[in-house]
Amino acid sequence: MSPPSLRLLIVDDDEVLRDTMPLLLEADDRDITVCETAEDGLAHHRARPFDVVLTDVTLAGMSGLQLAQAVLHDIPDAWIVLVSGYSLDPAVRAMGPNVRIVQKPFEIAEIEAVLAERTG
Repeated sequence: MSPPSLRLLIVDDDEVLRDTMPLLLEADDRDITVCETAEDGLAHHRARPFDVVLTDVTLAGMSGLQLAQAVLHDIPDAWIVLVSGYSLDPAVRAMGPNVRIVQKPFEIAEIEAVLAERTG
């Protein structure tokens, strides 16, 4: 069996989403890690960078935006998916060339489209 071709980090403080999203996004070529906090997600990412970081924007402690900024500081062309129930400033798109915004509620197909874009 070949190693996963896509490493995905999901950061969300909503337990239902943390439990559900990996099941919906599961595939043989994916390695999915789930974290409740941005701080934990950043530690995992710095230990072994992910291909895509998908994070809720509104989190306790460090926000998803702060997580994205930290990841982009380390890897300027990192793929980040910011998920929010609120409208985000268009300037957020200028954070990096591979930053995507997905509005809640979302269809899993929106996330799959970003993952497909990443894997080319």
